[in-house]
Amino acid sequence: LNNYSGTAFRDAKLKLVAGAVNRIPEHQPRAAMPSEPMMAKSAMMDEVLGELVDMPAGFQEQGLFEYHLYELGRPATVLDKEQKQVNLLTARGVGVRKRFVFDESYAARYWWWNREPDTKEGRKLAVIVDVPNTEKNRLGMPLPKGKVRVYKADASGSLQFVGEDRIDHTSKEDTLHLALGQTFDLFGKRVVEASSTVKEDRTETIAVTIHNSKDEAVEVEVIERQNWPKWNVKTASPAYRRKDASTLVFPVKVPAHGEATVRYTYHASWK
Repeated sequence: LNNYSGTAFRDAKLKLVAGAVNRIPEHQPRAAMPSEPMMAKSAMMDEVLGELVDMPAGFQEQGLFEYHLYELGRPATVLDKEQKQVNLLTARGVGVRKRFVFDESYAARYWWWNREPDTKEGRKLAVIVDVPNTEKNRLGMPLPKGKVRVYKADASGSLQFVGEDRIDHTSKEDTLHLALGQTFDLFGKRVVEASSTVKEDRTETIAVTIHNSKDEAVEVEVIERQNWPKWNVKTASPAYRRKDASTLVFPVKVPAHGEATVRYTYHASWK
């Protein structure tokens, strides 16, 4: 909450409306008057792993038209020219699934993916955390668009920040997919081993090699995307699943201090 209204709000009742609410812009911008209500610009959820906490003082959710209304269960005081964070939801003991993903589309989505140059082993992999938004997983509330921060306890029990991501409006029973950062010990390199084009047809052999510097074996998802109108896989190793019309997912087991390679050949046509 950012209060620049010129007025302090003491023991105020706070409600947040989440959704794509259409607003007609003013022809001329105008300065906010002191008598205008303070608006919440963003909501932040801090994700902490541990035991379930008591929720009554947090936000209670209800439907409002085609949106969701969140009402804070306790008074909130925000002084003039004060910035304050109010937890929308704190859930402890939430079950998560961590994934290692090689997908070059993540480099386009997150600018910081390209901050460090590729090494001789290739590009660092993405670390993705999946969080089911269900009551069974101690969540189960429609979540507004905003920032999610994730913390993990270290060996001494202290919580350490391990990454954050922005989420869209997320329904109950849906799953959050949080891209938290890049791996330190896993790298992937993609090369086109062979390619031939005849008129409107193309045949290519793609190889993706994953290098693992960890002391333990890991499973990695190698994601390949082809945007041809018509295309089919001729040979592939290991086995894959087709996520959608343009996406292949290869689950790969990579030994400790070792490598594993995905290799497939596809034929595509513009016809």
